[in-house]
Formats: sequence, C-alpha cells, structure tokens
Amino acid sequence: MNISFKIASLEHLDYLLEGHKDAAKWLKSKDLDHWQQWHNPNQTMIADVKDGILKKEFYLVENVNALCLGAFRLMKSDPKYWPLKKDKAYYIHNFFINRAHAKQNIGSSVLKKIQCQAEMENIQYFRLDCLASNKELCRYYESQGFKKTGRILDGRVFNVLYEKQLHQNH
Repeated sequence: MNISFKIASLEHLDYLLEGHKDAAKWLKSKDLDHWQQWHNPNQTMIADVKDGILKKEFYLVENVNALCLGAFRLMKSDPKYWPLKKDKAYYIHNFFINRAHAKQNIGSSVLKKIQCQAEMENIQYFRLDCLASNKELCRYYESQGFKKTGRILDGRVFNVLYEKQLHQNH
C-alpha cells in the first residue's frame, strides 16, 4: 500500500487519543489487558502525548488521499525500556492502525517505510516493545524480522523487547 507519514500537530491530539482508545477496545475484545488505561487517559498520559507532539515524535499514517490510517511515535532514545542502549536506534511506540483499515498490510508497510528511512540515516537498530501476553502481536513482529532481546516489567505486566539490526548505507 502506498502510504506517507505526516508529523502530527496539537490539532491531532484528539485523533491520537481516540486512536489509542479504539485500539484499547479492540485489545479488550481479544481478552488482552493492554492499553486499557487509554479508555480514560489521565493528565500525565495526555501531557506525554502533547510532549511527543511538540518534540515532533508523533506521525500520522496517511494514504494517497490524505486519509489518516493510523499513527505512531518514533523516538531516537528510550530510557524507559532501553536505558543501557546508547547506539543509534529508532524506537517505535504508540503504534496503531485504525480498525477500519486493519488486515490490509498497512502495519507492515509502516514498519518497512520506517526501516528504509532509518537505513538512509545510518541508524543501526530499530526497536520496539510488545506486551508479552499478546502472543499474536509478538509473532507478528517476529515475522517482520524483529528478534526478541529480553523482557521488562512495565507496571504489573511484562513486555518483550524486540530489535532489528539494520543494514548500513555507505
């Protein structure tokens, strides 16, 4: 699918919050207790999203007609989940595809496009985390070439840490 990324602005805050809420509803329907805090985000969570927007870390995923298909947060460091990693890496968080556009390989297209951008910038690693109990999503990321590198306790649940070593352009 032909997609593009657009840097989110504060005018997209409601869209981002609703996207997280919709993803939480879908996860709950699959008996997964992940992202449930997004049903009613507290002020700290909202402030974190605003901060990410102001840092130009949130991106909207759009099709050729500028229809928004989902969003993600792309960071160049992640001290919460990867505190000891100091190499050049991209960290993806808050990644969702609107349920109306699910099962169209959009997620895979997003990951590939981010990877291409990272390789052009000589980024060494592409990293993410995933709820350990979400076996389907873990398998998905593994099918996308991510390797499991560890686990981390996040509140009361374990997240799996994944990374993909990228090819360097010289």
